[in-house]
Amino acid sequence: MIRLYQVFYDDATRQAIGPGFIPYDNRHPPVSGWFEYGCIRDILLNTDFADDDRFGLFSPRLAEKTGLGARDLIARCEATDAAVVAFSPFLDQLALFPNVFAQGDFWHPGLIDVTREAFERIGLDVDVVAADHYADQTRSIFSNYFVARMDVWRIWFGYAERLFDLCEHGTDALARRLNGTTDHRAVAGHYPLKIFVMERLICAVLEKLGLDAEIGLDYPRYAACNPEHANAIDELLVLDALKAQYRRTGHPAFRDLHRRRSAALDAWLRDRKRKPNDIYGDPARRLSLKGLLGR
Repeated sequence: MIRLYQVFYDDATRQAIGPGFIPYDNRHPPVSGWFEYGCIRDILLNTDFADDDRFGLFSPRLAEKTGLGARDLIARCEATDAAVVAFSPFLDQLALFPNVFAQGDFWHPGLIDVTREAFERIGLDVDVVAADHYADQTRSIFSNYFVARMDVWRIWFGYAERLFDLCEHGTDALARRLNGTTDHRAVAGHYPLKIFVMERLICAVLEKLGLDAEIGLDYPRYAACNPEHANAIDELLVLDALKAQYRRTGHPAFRDLHRRRSAALDAWLRDRKRKPNDIYGDPARRLSLKGLLGR
């Protein structure tokens, strides 16, 4: 069975839950300060799942971010026996950075150092924060947008509970840093750093298991929901493919090409954001992009 939950936290988000989702009421969070993890934890502790069940929990913004609803997710999962199917949004953040931990450290300062120490503490012996660790979409998941078999969830949950216990009951410097605040969405020092570590835990578990997630995102629908990426979607996929090839071969040419092309695309995307009157999809802009990135 595939069980997909969608969180709601007020009347508006309750009304927005799409058909096929099991509504999850988070108006009164079971544990404070943990956002989606509190919901996932509550479900895993209090729901009977069969070994072959698959489960996922999604935010109210799933359709906005991906163009997908529960029926799309279920159809995609029914078409595969993959242990994990990923529906991660934010292709620019996935593609431009070597891995989600480098991306996280850019936006949430201090994430790499605290993640390294926290993973050592909970016994998760994978070096996912190394400068030369490259992870493509099959090992990179954002926003808890994934569906997994229960055997994967149980392994993930074991590590998650150790991290949870460290934050809830620890009194040392590491616990204080995890519970301390960091920047997010241009808001300085408001969100606890622990939630950004927890969100990326699945990526470390995939590395630990040597397991690739199957990509469930529908790229044309994603581009339609994210017009600022519509012109760049091809290049974002190229960047992701370069990361995958570097992982497979270890050849520095793929890593170096990724670095050059990601820097060029980042500069272009930033420039486009400064020009709100530009028309996305203009063919001349496509040619300009290809010329810029071809150098």
